[in-house]
This record gives sequence, structure tokens and C-alpha cells, in this order.
Amino acid sequence: MSINAGLERWTAAARGVPATIVSGIFVAWAAYYHLTDTVPQWDPSWVTFFISGLPLYYLGLYWLGKRELTSALLVSIAMTACIALGEVFAAAEVAWIMALGEILEEKTVARARRGLTEVLGSAPQSGCRLRADGSEEVVPVTAIAVGDRLRVRPGETIPVDGEVLAGTSAVNEAMLTGESYPADKAAGSPVYGGTVNGFGALTIRATKVGQDTSFARLARLLREAEENTAPVQRTVDRWVTWLVPTAIILALATFVVTWALGVPVAEATVRAVTVLVVFCPCALALATPTAVVAGIGQATRYGVIIKSGAALEEMGRTTTVAIDKTGTMTTGEITVAKVWPRRAWSAEEVLAVAAAAERESEHPLAAAIRRAADARGLVPEAVRDFVVASGKGVSAVLADGRAVHVGSEGYLESQGVAVDEKLGDTVHEARLQGMIVVWVARGDECLGAVGLADTLRPQMERVVGLLRARGIRTVMLTGDNAETAAHVGVTAHVDEVHARLLPDGKTEHIRSMQAAGARVAMVGDGINDAAALRTAHTGIAIGGTAGDMAIEAADIVLPGQDMMRLPYLVSLARATLRTIHINLFIALGLNIAGVVLSFFGLLSPVTGAIVHNGGSVLVALHAISLYERKRSLGEPAPLTADVCTELHCHICGGYYCITPGHHHPLHRHS
Repeated sequence: MSINAGLERWTAAARGVPATIVSGIFVAWAAYYHLTDTVPQWDPSWVTFFISGLPLYYLGLYWLGKRELTSALLVSIAMTACIALGEVFAAAEVAWIMALGEILEEKTVARARRGLTEVLGSAPQSGCRLRADGSEEVVPVTAIAVGDRLRVRPGETIPVDGEVLAGTSAVNEAMLTGESYPADKAAGSPVYGGTVNGFGALTIRATKVGQDTSFARLARLLREAEENTAPVQRTVDRWVTWLVPTAIILALATFVVTWALGVPVAEATVRAVTVLVVFCPCALALATPTAVVAGIGQATRYGVIIKSGAALEEMGRTTTVAIDKTGTMTTGEITVAKVWPRRAWSAEEVLAVAAAAERESEHPLAAAIRRAADARGLVPEAVRDFVVASGKGVSAVLADGRAVHVGSEGYLESQGVAVDEKLGDTVHEARLQGMIVVWVARGDECLGAVGLADTLRPQMERVVGLLRARGIRTVMLTGDNAETAAHVGVTAHVDEVHARLLPDGKTEHIRSMQAAGARVAMVGDGINDAAALRTAHTGIAIGGTAGDMAIEAADIVLPGQDMMRLPYLVSLARATLRTIHINLFIALGLNIAGVVLSFFGLLSPVTGAIVHNGGSVLVALHAISLYERKRSLGEPAPLTADVCTELHCHICGGYYCITPGHHHPLHRHS
């Protein structure tokens, strides 16, 4: 082992928690002798000096060799002067305070991230390739070429981007789009690598492989976001670069000026050393981490997980909050929102017939209809001859021989059933509100329609209002269609809506807002949000619905379903920043006052050490007040006629207002 390696290991051990505790015991022992004017047989301060002080000499000289002036060098000079003057206790006390402050800061700012391991680990590894004779072979995904035919069974991950040649199914594409509804697939439909096949077997032809697939692009986005995210530079680190030479200059100036004014050389030296002691940035070093520790502790009390102090500081500077729709602004669960019965039929009868037809279906919409029927205590009839027309509807035959059909308007017409035109306008309005509507028929008679939707979280309107009251602009980013996005955006009163976005589209919108000067926090829940979470200044995952990738990519996690913690988080982060600024003012104010008192000889090295130690105590006490503050949300900003929700047009790139009652010119693409 080299000498440098040995010194580095010894320094790390000496500045660790166990060694600092031992060092603190000895400095407290020495303090007892000083406070009681007892003359000890030997001074315990020397133990503290060797444990906590000598590593400072090593660090100061190490960085001096790299032409960098650090606080370790300043403290080393002060300790040397104190020992030369016989003030070993002052040297030991300063060394221990610095060691304690460094431990606290390191524990606070350590970021809990594992990088991209899980994203890369979830990539498809193999696929089932079809030979020319129709037989199958399992091959690594790297061996798949453009044009290869592949078989994808139910529940399997699609290995590459491709086009469906045969088969029907519903594919979960939430990884890429965040869409809560699985996409129906049939011959000619595109499919994407990394997405999960549903209930039907598919035969696909590979169109993009390797680094050209959608999943590979998503992984690259995550890597780029990781590389382009710079850590928050702590204020104290910026200041130390000029505080160290300033302290040395002030100490030399104190010696020269006081000696020139007739003060004896020994006394002038004591005053200069005292300047070094009181100007040691102990309180300054504790100003930020103590406030951050208190803020993180406060957040933990209310169920908010903050991964790093840097994230809390950055959140306090947020001006724009970008929010994913599915699973974030909405519950992410498809439910029956409305039943429209026709003529003499009741809503229960329509729902019961729909549940009977969907009894054998594995489609998520069918599951939602069955759950709604169960909730109302309805018992669907048994059926036979169940038939699925993927992307269109289902049919079955009841025990009495009558056929039942559930599906789109076109599907019912193909089965010889005419839908009720009187319900047409109502159904059209429901679709504009983001619902998926299925028609229900028995025999050749249309019974009515069922509307299904991913419902908005009941808190979202108040959450957006509270964010607006704090001066924060809200932007919704979603992979859903424009109609659904517009309805959710208007209902929640967000300021801006961007629809039909894949992960790279969300990332580009985050970057464009950052380029315009906004400090952006992104709130999401799925792997399709992971790149945007990393690109934003602050990434926030909704833990109740978030996937593992979103939680890993985020800086902050809001467990459960309580979105009200989002405006609370903004208030807490801003309070933490205020606490940091006040702490810095206290630390610098005491430093300046200490220099003045030292210049006039009103402080000695020991009393100077007590002054700067008192500054550390004041800083810690002020941080404790942040921890003890009660959760306060305030009132949401009142909505006025001037508040517009703007939808982004992907055809011309412009925006148009979608708020009901606003009399703006109609957009040509609306």
C-alpha cells in the first residue's frame, strides 16, 4: 500500500462517526477543566487534536498541492497558531466542530440513486423467431433482424418494434405513452419493443431492431438526462473559495495594523490568531445541511420522501410544475363513469347485459364493466359461443338463444343492430369528455350505451389552485389523445396542455421550458415519465401508482394517493431556502462581529472559538424551528375569467384556449 493510500484511509477513519464521537468526549473533558480552572495532569485536548485536527493538515496540504485554497488550510493555520500560543483547547475545539459539520453535510447531501441498472435490466432479452417452415426458435434480441417474423404469446414482452401480420390482442403500451387503456392490435397495427402483449397471440414482422427500437431510444434518453443533470452547487462551497484567502488577509492585516498602533507583538499575534479562529466557517458550513436535514425530517413526518438535500433546495426555486395525466392527475384505473339506457330499459339492465357479453373477455374494458356490475349486485347471465372482434367489440349467445353484442357503433351495425340516434349527441359529448363509449344490444335491439373513463383525482383542482396561489404555472404532459387531455386539463384548470406525447416529446417540452428560463419540476408515475423526471430540475414520482423506474429516476417521492402533498412540498422547500439564507446571514454576521471584536482585543482564541461555536448552535436552533413547523397549505388562488387552459396544436405548433365560456377565435385545427 502506498503512503498516500495509507494517509487517505487513516484520514477517512479519523473523520468518521466513531472517531468523531471519541474526539468529542475528549474535547468535552478538556472543556470541563477550562470552565472550572482546574489544572490537569495532562490535557485531553491533545487527543482531540490528533484525532480531528491532523486530518485537516493532510487535507489542507493535499488541496494546496492542487493549487486550491480550502477551509481545511485556514483551520490548519489557526490550529498551528493556537498551539504556538499554548491554546491547545482552542485548536482542538475548532478541529472537532469542523469534523462534526463535515459528517452532517455528507450524510445530508448523499444522493440515493442506483442509476440506470433497472431500466437496462428490464429490456427484452430474447424473442421467438419463426423459421421459413413455420417452426419456432428462441433467439437473443440482438440476433433479430429487420424483416424477421416473430411470435409473441399472451403476457410476453414484445422484443422489437414491428407490424402485426396476424392475430388480435390488446397491448399495454403504458411504458411508452402512459395511456391507461391497452391499445387494440390487429393485422397492420404497429407494435413497440418493451411493451407487453395482452390476451391474444400475435405474429409480427420486425421493422426496427437494436438501437433503433422505442425502448432503446428511451434508455438513451435516460442516459443523456443523467449526464446533463448537474448537481446543485451549495452556496457555502462557492463562498469558501474567497472566505479562506479573506480570512488570511484579515488576520495579517489585524497583526500589522495593531502592531503599528503600538500593540506588543505577542498581543498582536494573539489578535491575528483570534481572527482566524472566529472566521473559521464552522457555522457557515452547518448553515445549509442543518436546514436541509430539518426540512427532510419535516417532510418525512407528512409522508414525503426526499432523496437529497439538493432536490429540496432545487424544489424551492421551482416556477413551473409539469404533470403527467394518467396515474398522476387521474387515478389510472378504468371505471364505468356513466350508463345511458334506451327507452324503457334501466341502467342496471343495460349494465347486466354488457357484463354478460363481456363475461369471457380478458380486455381491461370488460373487466371494468364486470366490476361495475358486481358493485351493483348484478349477476350476469351465462353465455356461449363467445366471439371477439379485436378493436371493435364482442358477441355471445344467451341461454335463451338471443345474441348479445357490446362494442362500437360500427360493430353493432355490422351485426344488424341500429343504434339509437337520440343518444348519439350524448355519446358524442361523452367522447369529448375523454370517455370510451361502448354500445349494448340484445338480439336486434339497442339497449343503450356504457361510458368508461380514467377519472380525475378529486384533489387535483384544489392542488392546481394551491400551486397557482404560490405563483407556479402548471403544464400537463400526456400521451393520451387531445380530446381526453383537453377535458382533464379544463376540469383541473391547468394552464397548458400538451397531448399525444411519447417519452422523447415530454423530454423536449421540459427542455424547451428550461431554455425559456423556467425552473421545472416534473410529476409522473410511469417508466414513460422516467426520462422527463431526470431531465427536469426536480423529478417527483407519485409512489402509490409509480413504477420502480419512475421512483428510481425521481428526486422526490410522494407515496400513496395524496396529491395535496405537492403544494405542501413547494411551501416546505421555499421555507427551507429561507432558513438557509437566514442561517448564512447569522453565520456571516457573527464572523464579521467576531473579526471586529478580535481586532480590538475583546476576544481571545478560546472565547473566539466559543463565539463561532455559539454561531453553530444558533444555526442549529433555527433549523429546528423549521422541523417543528406545522403543515400549512393555505387557500387556492381564486379562478377568474382570465385563467385559460391552453391546448398545444401538433399540426401548426400554436396554442388555443379550451376553457368553456371563453370567447377566443376558433382554432382551425380544433
